[in-house]
Amino acid sequence: MRHKNGHAYSQNLRDLVLATPGSTQEVARKLQVSRSFVHRVRSRFERLGVNTPGSPGNPQVLPRLTGLESALADRLHAHPETTLKQLCTWVESTHGVRVGQTTMWKTLGRLGLQTARKHRRGLPAHTALPYPPHAAPAPQRHTAEFAEITILLE
Repeated sequence: MRHKNGHAYSQNLRDLVLATPGSTQEVARKLQVSRSFVHRVRSRFERLGVNTPGSPGNPQVLPRLTGLESALADRLHAHPETTLKQLCTWVESTHGVRVGQTTMWKTLGRLGLQTARKHRRGLPAHTALPYPPHAAPAPQRHTAEFAEITILLE
């Protein structure tokens, strides 16, 4: 019987992998499985002490900031000028939970909260740029030089 993709190998085969002595390559060749399967079975047994397959798919981990939602909301209402970086530092120093700015951003988004934005290019927020940041003027081309080159090549 052939192995179906997306399905775990049989428990019997996992037991055989653990019971068969030899290198990863030797065991894989002997049992007609991939080297990565042998490595995963052995590694899982060494790390966790179990020889059963793990659950399929990506694990759904609990957010690191679970239980701190009200504290985050209170902090942002008391200090609305707080940036993401400052908020991450505050959570680590007061609650002992270290998170990155992406995790903090996603958590605040789930809660419907926002932090202060950094100013554009170090300028104060009220400073107007001569053009919108996304529409910077294109560099000027020297068309006269290109025309001369074209004439010389002809």
